Amino acid sequence: MNNMMRYILAFFYLILFANNAKAQVVEERIISAIDSIVKEYLSAREYLTGGVICIVSKDSTYLQKGYGLADLESQVKFSADSTELEIASVSKLITTTALLSLVELGKLELDKPVEFYIGENLIRNKYGEDLLVRHLLTHTSGIDDRSGYMESKSIEAIPELAEYIEKYFPQVIWTPGRFFNYSNYAFVLTAFLIEEVSGQDFSQYIKENLLVPLKMEYSGFSENINTLPEMRRYRLRENDQNEIYSQVADESYSNLMGAAGFKTTGADMVNFLKLYLNNGKFNGINLLSQETIANAFSTHFTYHPGLTYQQGLGWRIKMIDNQKILYHYGDDTGIESSIIIFPESRLGIFMCFNNPMGYDVKVEIENEIFHILNEESTPSSPNKISLKIPNDVAGDYLYMNDSHTTFERLGFLLGNRKISVRVEADSMLYLNERIFIPAQDPLILKEKNKDTELIFLRNDQEKIGYFSFGRSTYRKIKAWEDPNIHRHLFLTYFILAIIFMLFSLTRFLLLKLRREKN
Repeated sequence: MNNMMRYILAFFYLILFANNAKAQVVEERIISAIDSIVKEYLSAREYLTGGVICIVSKDSTYLQKGYGLADLESQVKFSADSTELEIASVSKLITTTALLSLVELGKLELDKPVEFYIGENLIRNKYGEDLLVRHLLTHTSGIDDRSGYMESKSIEAIPELAEYIEKYFPQVIWTPGRFFNYSNYAFVLTAFLIEEVSGQDFSQYIKENLLVPLKMEYSGFSENINTLPEMRRYRLRENDQNEIYSQVADESYSNLMGAAGFKTTGADMVNFLKLYLNNGKFNGINLLSQETIANAFSTHFTYHPGLTYQQGLGWRIKMIDNQKILYHYGDDTGIESSIIIFPESRLGIFMCFNNPMGYDVKVEIENEIFHILNEESTPSSPNKISLKIPNDVAGDYLYMNDSHTTFERLGFLLGNRKISVRVEADSMLYLNERIFIPAQDPLILKEKNKDTELIFLRNDQEKIGYFSFGRSTYRKIKAWEDPNIHRHLFLTYFILAIIFMLFSLTRFLLLKLRREKN
């Protein structure tokens, strides 16, 4: 080997050593930051009960650790290996992965109507636009949302997917593909679609085609996988002495198979993350293709390409300083979970906590890791622009996907809190009391001194009809739709009904007295 070759090899080894040393420093800083954040929340007045955190690269596991208590009454500690976790809506990514496997097998097409696979008349859709498979994974299905029939009183009472779709499934109330509104029901339909196309029970298909190959031994949608100590779910309450204490949450049994209900461990979720970090491979086996992973991570719906929040296939997307973050959150009573991938750094995070403070913890950890990974990059400077906000954005708005087709509509009409929008001096917008200013477009605004964005959208008549934070959509309402008016009308009707009843009763009693005198 000549000297030139030795120098080249030495140079490459030096670069490799430097990169490895840098990676180790980053790893140590991330773990130290996480330990510090969690320790602070475990001892705060409004305290964290406990949880599991795992940090994974495509090649190795940096952190796989339990913090605090999974069961306060029994003093059982959280373990990443042996505590059974409930992850709420992070379950949707398990369902997404199963559906994508059927797409790869050629048994499903994302741009075919759902009815093509499950038959007609199961889904009530009065719109001319088909409900496509793609719409289910992008939360653009237009399916009504509601709280009724989401839970059962016992495991035995949970209906089969086919029964649930036939008896309880809500109808499509908005044009499919047009609006983003987060939908649990879309993923229940996705689970049913997987059953119909695969010819297998949904949970069994998940087990055979995903969990077994990924060696996720302690995971599943079935309620009967309880082989490990489970985490207990807690609320935080305040007593008469202003002391904060934990209260065990009532047990619940979700009917939303596919949207929630997945049970797992931190160690199992490490393997799930590695599947995506390694472009669909796990232990040398291709479960998904690199093209499928790239497609899932790509934007499939956004109101504007410059918005921070966008939607992939199942995966949510955040764009911060041109850096992409892929994620999904889960939350329910006593459950706060998240799964996050930083694709540029090929780093994945799984977190799950068992009381409400877990939300603050997971957001703070995500932000801290993003800062550590990107501290050498230069944040993009906001453009100094002077834009006039159109006056027709002003008005009252309501969340557009709250139970329009069931008895819950009454609660929607009477109780939904409207959002009032007003414009001042053409350059400042008040959303209730929050202040927004124009960003990249007169209809795209950012909250003053914060990162929250909103975009106003035009309706079919080219008038402002909606706005969105990129995570949910609100519609502009007519004066007669104002919940305050409905409340006043209801109260007036109630008072008149009472007066009429009292008048009728008084009249009846007077007539009775007259008859008795006669």
